[in-house]
Amino acid sequence: MAALLVVAIIGAAAFAGWAVFVYQPPTPVPVAQVSPAPSPQPTTAIPSAAETPTPPPPTPTQPPAVADTPIPSPTAEPTAPPPTEPPPTPTSPPTPPSSSPGTGFDYGINVHLFGQDGPPIAQAVNDLGFHWVKHQVRWHEIEPQKGEYVWSEIDRLARTCQDANLYLLVSVVTSPDWARNTTEAEGPPANYQDFWNFLAAMAERYDGDGDRDAPDSPRIHAYEIWNEQNLRREWCCDGLNAARYVELLRGAYQTLKSIDPRVIVVSGAPTPTGTNDGVNAIDDRIYLQQMYDAGLRNVCDAIGVHPSGFANPPDALFTGGDYDPTRGWDDHPFFFFRNTMEDYHNIIVRNGDNKKLWATEFGWASNDGLGVESCAGWEYAADVTAQQQADYLVKAYQMAKNWGWAGVMFAWNLNMGTVYGLKCPQGEVGRFSILTPDWQPRPAFYALARMSK
Repeated sequence: MAALLVVAIIGAAAFAGWAVFVYQPPTPVPVAQVSPAPSPQPTTAIPSAAETPTPPPPTPTQPPAVADTPIPSPTAEPTAPPPTEPPPTPTSPPTPPSSSPGTGFDYGINVHLFGQDGPPIAQAVNDLGFHWVKHQVRWHEIEPQKGEYVWSEIDRLARTCQDANLYLLVSVVTSPDWARNTTEAEGPPANYQDFWNFLAAMAERYDGDGDRDAPDSPRIHAYEIWNEQNLRREWCCDGLNAARYVELLRGAYQTLKSIDPRVIVVSGAPTPTGTNDGVNAIDDRIYLQQMYDAGLRNVCDAIGVHPSGFANPPDALFTGGDYDPTRGWDDHPFFFFRNTMEDYHNIIVRNGDNKKLWATEFGWASNDGLGVESCAGWEYAADVTAQQQADYLVKAYQMAKNWGWAGVMFAWNLNMGTVYGLKCPQGEVGRFSILTPDWQPRPAFYALARMSK
């Protein structure tokens, strides 16, 4: 039996000044019309030990007819609450980043700020010494009726990041019902121009040029276009098709760049999966190559990736067989952070490209210290201790920095557990959080804060 590698890179000594820190009970911020992003769902059926997952039976559906859409031209159409006291800064305040970030390596984390008191959350990111945050923007919440926008929460998000000297990546997903021919699952719009028009309105408001901007002219620095589009649940019901996705991305890229040439456009990250039935999922490595075949190289600035680690250490490399026969989630390359990152990089190089990989979600779930069992579909959270979660995250950042071809790495996540709690099924996100549902730092928070940057 192959032994599970445990990466021990965090010192055992207590971090002076942080050990006794306790967050105070927070106060929620009322929010109208904007709901929290839903919790991610498992990407495959759940395996038993030494068993690779198989897809669920396909659900019959009639894909809508989607008309061909021309390339867009620029358009004129456009809280479970936070701590009332932020944690103390571990050393010195982070150096404010430059006004125009590049695509190279940097430190980021996924946050949930809608409906929350933003400044303490931003302060927690500053205390980590990170420069970037990622937040999901659900199109259907911001433009519930065509041409009618609800910007208030994005205004507050962007302004909070600006005030805290943080870069902001938004992942733009989920079409409104008025833009689709079906209400089944989530999926792209029937007419891609509707999405490009929304991005045009958004880019104009958050380009920071002082013209038709949000109050105080905050910027959105980067856009990730869609999410896990190799899965039917995210790309229903247009038929899983990398070329169709690249068409959506191409128009998004041209629209955003025509309004804000400085903005970074990240391709939507496929989800790692061994399922390749073409109905429920397409293998993510195959899908990425299909994206390149459709012209990916010329329509983005960075390549999105979701390198899940499941219960496997970040430096573990799957080369065949069964990594640990005593459990599951370890008998296929997609269960391994390192395999996913290296496989994607190799595909990029094979296609004559040199773009950086932006890991827009990565992390390790752990039940340890939370007093709960695993949610169905995330049983591997029982195989990772809180200290291993901390060690694995630190090691992953160190590996990415040393590779030289990784861009910004966004840990999943800071505070989702404070929003969704731990009750299944949505509470699975709380197992990944580095703050507990009552806003206490977990070992990973301390480890990332004292990690050498």
